[in-house]
Amino acid sequence: MNIIENWFKKRDENTTYVIKISTGEYITKILSEQKLSFEFIDWDSVQSLDEFAGFKNPNIKYSPNDFLIKLNIDVLNELKDKQMIEFYKVDSYGWLYNKVHRNEIKLFNTTHPNKLNNLKEQNQTISADSFDQYRETFRPLKVNNILAGAMGLVYYCFKDDYDNFFRKIRWHDDEWILKKSELETFDKQILIQLLLFKNDKSIELKKSIFDGSKTLSIYSDMLENALEHFIYNDYSMNKFLQYMINEIKDPETKPIVDELKQLNDRYVRKGLSFDPKISHVKYIKEFIDLAKTDTSQLKTLLDGKELNKSAIFLLGMLNLGDRLDEQFGFGNFIPSLIALTVKHIIDINVKDKCIVISLDNSETQKNRNNKFTYIKEYFEELQLVNDLKDQIEELKAEAVTLQSDIETRKLENNAQSESDNPDVEEPKEEVSKNPDKSDDPAESKPKDKTGKTMNLF
Repeated sequence: MNIIENWFKKRDENTTYVIKISTGEYITKILSEQKLSFEFIDWDSVQSLDEFAGFKNPNIKYSPNDFLIKLNIDVLNELKDKQMIEFYKVDSYGWLYNKVHRNEIKLFNTTHPNKLNNLKEQNQTISADSFDQYRETFRPLKVNNILAGAMGLVYYCFKDDYDNFFRKIRWHDDEWILKKSELETFDKQILIQLLLFKNDKSIELKKSIFDGSKTLSIYSDMLENALEHFIYNDYSMNKFLQYMINEIKDPETKPIVDELKQLNDRYVRKGLSFDPKISHVKYIKEFIDLAKTDTSQLKTLLDGKELNKSAIFLLGMLNLGDRLDEQFGFGNFIPSLIALTVKHIIDINVKDKCIVISLDNSETQKNRNNKFTYIKEYFEELQLVNDLKDQIEELKAEAVTLQSDIETRKLENNAQSESDNPDVEEPKEEVSKNPDKSDDPAESKPKDKTGKTMNLF
């Protein structure tokens, strides 16, 4: 008890803490009886949320099956003083790893219906979360996996369209340079997708990409909201749509909100048909339809189909890169590209005629596994192929022009020849010198002694 007393003396009054249940035998008891006892806690594992997030106490060991609780100092003091508290007073609870957490929550809800709903009724802010999401490394790792899935799947389905954008990137030293004049609307959509993790993008950059387009502005917001949802939430059609509805703040987008509400109410909850009119709602509806298919069946579903690019991007976000790669085989290009854009972009500058994306020089110099060299060479290869195509088209055009010139010269030469010989008469029919000779072909054939015509064949 002296160790615990000393710990409480050193605690920070304004800090949230993470505690671990000492053994798995107590977990069902806590959730079913909804009481937390002082004796259930592994007091050697108590640390602040900041310490937990930053791995600042490496001596505190965790396993995937550990059950953790997040609570504030007031509730922790109450637990110390009373030795037992109502469980609904904590901030959040759950298992360390997301996969274990999902399975355990599902199992508990099956065996103890409505128990966890009861906690929510007593405390609207309490949440059941996997605690790996509180780690500092969680967000970038999850984002990397989400965007690898999104970009990998959309590149698989629309390779030519995306290659057409990538060949517009000039890689000079540690910078990507894009000429504004070369960027079409779809190119700007891809740029929004690539820079999605950079949600601290400057207003200047956004203005440059959107170029006054409200549609592109909304598109960027939609993808950013979807990314945030997929980072921290398990997917369901209703939850996803409700999140998207709640995150749209711009009053000018009320028609989109209204259509999303109709989509959720009529199509998802009631199972009625609904045909959206707004493009943003159309691709979201296509996404939720495609998302009904199990990951293992996606390749069969998508091959040869007419698909919406944005719906496929969202589908890739949901299914994650590591799972999709097993089926589609993304190769090195997309994972390397996403690693570069998520981790190693250090600055983005908008100039009069171009957008300059600066890369981390120290990382590009290290060039682990040659992944950056691979991307650069791929960009250059796309540009070379495009230049060769242009040259071939130019040669074809020159060949057509040359052939036309040749035909024209022939006609001119013939016309000149006729003009140089105006007195040439038409050849006259030849008159036989022997007027008595018959024109019958048989007469010209050899004859025998009796005068009969001979047949040679």
